[in-house]
Amino acid sequence: MIPAAAGLHCGFGDFLGPETLTQVREERLTIPRITANRPDATQHHAANMASPERCRDLAQEVVDAGLQPFLSVVRAEQVALVHPGTLIEAGNEPDIEKFGWSKATYRSEFLRIIEACDRRGLKCYGPAISNLHKRGFDFLQSIPWSAIPLHVGCSFHWYPHGHSPTIGHDGRTREEEVAKLRSIVGQGRPLAVTEIGYHQLEWDEQETADNMAWERRFWSGQDIEVVVMFQINDGAAEDRSTDSHFGARDHTGRWKPAVRAFVDALNF
Repeated sequence: MIPAAAGLHCGFGDFLGPETLTQVREERLTIPRITANRPDATQHHAANMASPERCRDLAQEVVDAGLQPFLSVVRAEQVALVHPGTLIEAGNEPDIEKFGWSKATYRSEFLRIIEACDRRGLKCYGPAISNLHKRGFDFLQSIPWSAIPLHVGCSFHWYPHGHSPTIGHDGRTREEEVAKLRSIVGQGRPLAVTEIGYHQLEWDEQETADNMAWERRFWSGQDIEVVVMFQINDGAAEDRSTDSHFGARDHTGRWKPAVRAFVDALNF
């Protein structure tokens, strides 16, 4: 079994700074996932999109910290200047209507991003669907995978359904979800889980640690290349919104047990 590389979603369009990136490296999380655009940016909001120069600089600070950036973009032009070792992800959860993609517009831009990456020798993944469920699979099936070279990867997110990490979506087992995914995108295509997390108002710290260790072992056993924890920070302690309690660090900056469990999951 080849271990899936351990990543962490770190950035939402802003620079992280050397102190944060040093901590990420010291926690042995080797692939920071960073979003080039502001969180509300879609292909329809060009003013919120990072320029090629900003994309270059966002990725470069990760490289300078001795880590490999996984950069999420929405336009082919954004990859023109990035470091050659940067992993590129085309889009983010385009199956969710609020992000503004139709299947046709996403398909067109994904193909353009693939072409731009191939010209520069960059490894590309997409479409970062929101989960391995009906909506996500329907979106995947709108992409002409048979015409996309096998070196182009498929990325996706996975969040739990039910009260155990072993339960899949829509009545499938976890293994059946992966088999369905591969049947759509093609056997042998590289796969990456670019967001995975457990909301810590629903799971306590020990449960989250156990679950994240389980996830790293599971995905490694499924020949997944990269697994990215979502996300680096909790929100404020009183903020109970959806995205505020997935943090690898709490609101004081303390790294939680889930990080060590995730990183050390294969040390047995």
